[in-house]
Order: sequence, then C-alpha cells, then structure tokens
Amino acid sequence: MWLWFAKLGSPRWFYEISTRWLPWLVAAMSFFMAVGVIWALLFLPPDYQQSFTTRILVIHVAVAGTSLAFFPLMAVAGTITLVWKMKLADMVAKHAAPLGAWFSFITLATGSLWGSVMWGTWWEWTDARLVSMLFQFFFIIECRGSSLSD
Repeated sequence: MWLWFAKLGSPRWFYEISTRWLPWLVAAMSFFMAVGVIWALLFLPPDYQQSFTTRILVIHVAVAGTSLAFFPLMAVAGTITLVWKMKLADMVAKHAAPLGAWFSFITLATGSLWGSVMWGTWWEWTDARLVSMLFQFFFIIECRGSSLSD
C-alpha cells in the first residue's frame, strides 16, 4: 500500500498515468457537464412557488459543493507535502487554489442572482452562508499562488 502511495507521489510515474487517463476523463466530464447544464437550464420544470428561478439553484448548489471541497483538498495536499515532502502534493495545493477561487466566485454570483429574485436584494449581510462563502473566497484568493516550498 505505502509503496503504491509513494510511487503515485513521483511526478514521472504520475504523469505517465495521467497522460493516458486525461483524454478519457476530459471527454466524460465534458459530456456529463453539457448534459447536466442543458437539462438543468432548459428542461427542468418550473417550481410552483419559485417558477423558473429554481433552475439557477441546480447550478448554484453543484458549484457550491465543489467550491467547498477545495479547502480539504488543499489541507490534505499541504499535510502530505509537510509530512512526506512530496512535490506533487505541493503542486496540487498550489493549483487547487485558483480553481477553488473561481468556483467560490461562481457560487457567490449565482447565489446573488437567485437572491435578487427571491429576497429582493443581491446581498444579505445577516445570512451566515453568504458571509462565510465570501470569507472562503477571500481566504482562497490569499492562498492562490502561495506554495509551501517557496
């Protein structure tokens, strides 16, 4: 088990595996993402109370869940970098920050679009979810570009 883990941390071995898998994973991701977005935005029936504004929630919730996953990913990658000195984990932590920032920004934008229709305001400072997502966005912007090995 540990031999496989150490072998996976080798950039040369990782790049050999990822070059074979990457085209297939990108094709599958593109297909499922296109189907999901088209289905959510065009074919989702309107809600009886919120009408067609629920369509933006399908995108918002998926993007919000993904944006929240970047903090544990960066924490685990940073821990692996500090404990086992794997350069590949440092690269993961470094390159996950900009992606997490984009997902957090899209979460804030889609939530504001939905909130403007449902609440009548683009932003509500008393809502802890909004403010905590904004703090996450600021924290991840601060982490962007920083590296443990710099």
